Amino acid sequence: MIEFPKSIKEIDLSALKLDAEAIKYLITNLDDGKMYSGSHLLYEKGVFPDTYWQSSRNPEFNDLFYSMKPIFKYEIIDSGDYTEMKQLESQTHKREQVNSNPMYYNLAVAGGA
Repeated sequence: MIEFPKSIKEIDLSALKLDAEAIKYLITNLDDGKMYSGSHLLYEKGVFPDTYWQSSRNPEFNDLFYSMKPIFKYEIIDSGDYTEMKQLESQTHKREQVNSNPMYYNLAVAGGA
C-alpha cells in the first residue's frame, strides 16, 4: 500500500472512476488557500495512488509539500480519458492564469493533449 505524503491532511478521491485512465487533481494549502492544479495519466486504470503526487518545480510549493507539516487537501476533481483530463487541465490553467495568479503555485500553463 502506498503511503500518502505527510503534508496531506485531507484527501478526496470521490471523483475517481473505476475505468479512468487519467485524473485532474487540485492540491490546496488549507492554511492560505493557495493551490496547485495538475493532471496525471494513471499507471493502472482506476487505481490511485500510484506513487505520483505532483510534478511542480516551484521551490516554495515543494518545500511545503515534502515537509512533515499536514497542511494540504488533495482532491481528484475529475477522472476519465487521458486526452479529456489534459484538456481540462489546460482550460483550467488558461482560465485561472495559474502562472501569474498569486493563488496558484503553478509556474506554467499546461498545454492541451
